[in-house]
Amino acid sequence: MSRADLINEQFMSRRARFYLLVAAGRHIIIGLLCVFDPASFSSGSYQGVIDALAGIPLGPAIVLWGYLFLVTGAACLFAAIVGKETAARAGLLFSVVTTACWAGGFFASIYGGTSAGYTGAVIWTAVFLKDATMLRQPLRNPFEPLIQKVTADLTRRDK
Repeated sequence: MSRADLINEQFMSRRARFYLLVAAGRHIIIGLLCVFDPASFSSGSYQGVIDALAGIPLGPAIVLWGYLFLVTGAACLFAAIVGKETAARAGLLFSVVTTACWAGGFFASIYGGTSAGYTGAVIWTAVFLKDATMLRQPLRNPFEPLIQKVTADLTRRDK
């Protein structure tokens, strides 16, 4: 992308920014919990998440996951603040990768027989898929071009 393309890039809607703020909040809250209360992630359902970081014991592994979530949350928060599509794509890409790996850990726990249930895997997979869908065409309503055209036509007509 050229510098001119970056300068001319459209700002995102309020809805798009709110979506990114929600994603940022989700990642920051999980990240803070992982960093400051790693012992609360002692359920067998997290065993696959911990095993993904082979050789690292429970506490440090969860803290490392926490920092990954915090970086992801910061990327999404930055994107919400600046409101640019490239920043949104980067933040959502961080979210997709981090969330997919986290969901994969829940599936690994199910496969390994340590999971307390399927709920975590289902919920985190749904969040991953939602973010992956938004990554394709970041936060644009398919009707936005039509709305902009109608609004412009009405504005010209009223002059």
